[in-house]
This record gives sequence, structure tokens and C-alpha cells, in this order.
Amino acid sequence: MRHLQLLAAVLGVLSTVILLSCGESQPSPGIPPATLAKAEAGEPEAQYTLGLMYDYGDGVPEDDAQAVMWYRKAAEHGLAEAQCNLGIMYYNGSSLPQNNAEAFKWFRKAAEQGHSESQYRLALMYSYGVGVLRDDTEAFRWIQKAAEQGHTEAQFNLGALYGDGERIQQDDVQAYSWFTVARAGGDKDAKEAIEALQDRMTLEQITEAQKLSRNIQDRIEASKQKAETIVSE
Repeated sequence: MRHLQLLAAVLGVLSTVILLSCGESQPSPGIPPATLAKAEAGEPEAQYTLGLMYDYGDGVPEDDAQAVMWYRKAAEHGLAEAQCNLGIMYYNGSSLPQNNAEAFKWFRKAAEQGHSESQYRLALMYSYGVGVLRDDTEAFRWIQKAAEQGHTEAQFNLGALYGDGERIQQDDVQAYSWFTVARAGGDKDAKEAIEALQDRMTLEQITEAQKLSRNIQDRIEASKQKAETIVSE
């Protein structure tokens, strides 16, 4: 059974980065003038867009320093996605000085805004004492928050926590239900985990877990629809 993992693998978000450059940014031929104007006026979404463009070389030459600069501006304006990206950059330390404490700080800021990827990464840092003192209670709290928002890896690892019973009280019904939810979300290891649990569960427990998994999925879907309605308003 797969266990909680450290943050060694980046989940398809960022490339490497280097230290911020001083001085002002210059217009690039590939940057829409309106986007640049909004970014320079302090609009965080536009700043984040520029960060992504420079990060991936989307319409502009890749420029790690510019990517970091614009991500940081957006993060300091409170944009959770940019805060998460900065956290990943600090954790990786590919070009920025590796700094777990800074990584934790930015993940925490984004997590407190309900950003599920940051909640998951924060849980891992608490779980292993990376950038913060190990705290199993906080690790469980944040991984549960991420799982409840539909984060598939968090759902699988929450199931693993319940199934292992090493850090929280073992509960095969909860484990089975979260593995089932993770499987529905596309987790490739969940099927094997479910099959392993079935060998030690009664039929009544399995039936209860299946019912619980449906309730969880309904709850997650309702939460997503509510969030979409708020955004559209």
C-alpha cells in the first residue's frame, strides 16, 4: 500500500526558477498589452498570468527571474495559485535558494484560502516535519480538507492513514470509502488498496463503506457546485 510521500515530485505545475532580478519588466512581443498594463497596475490575476507565460515560455522566451517576480507580486496580493507556486519553488530549490520554511509559509497562506493543492502539500510537510515541527494532528486536518475538496492524492492518502492506523485510529470503513472516492477520481493505486482491505472486512463493513463513499462524493460535488455558483456571481 502506498504511503504518504514527501514533496520530491512536482505535480505538473512549475519549471525551475532563479533569484528575482532587480529593475522593471520590459514589454515582450508575446504579452498582450492589456495584460501587461493590468499586471503593472497591481492586478494579481494578470501578474499570475505573466508568471505562467515566463515560466513556460508561452509566447515569450522562458525567463525564470521574470516568472518568479510576477508570481511573487501576485502571491503578495493574496492570489492562492501564485502562493502555491512560490511554495513549490522554494521547496524544490532548483534555482531559488532551497528554503523549507519559506515553502511552508506560502503553502500555508494558500491553504488557508481553501487551495486544495496547498492543503495537501501542507499536510505532507506537517506529516514529515519539513519546514515545521512534525504534527500528526495538523497533517490529518489539512489532508482531510484537501480530500473533501476533491484532491485525489489526498483522498488516497487519507484512506492509507485510516487503513494503516499508525498515526490515527484504524478504521477500515473510512479507509475503504476514501479509496473508493480516490478510485472514482482516477487514482491508479486505489483498486489494489480496496482489494487488500476487502480481505479483512465483513460484508456489512463493505456495504457501509460503499454507502459512505457515495455520501462523500455527493458532498464533494455539492461543494464544487456551490463554489462555481459563487464564482459566477
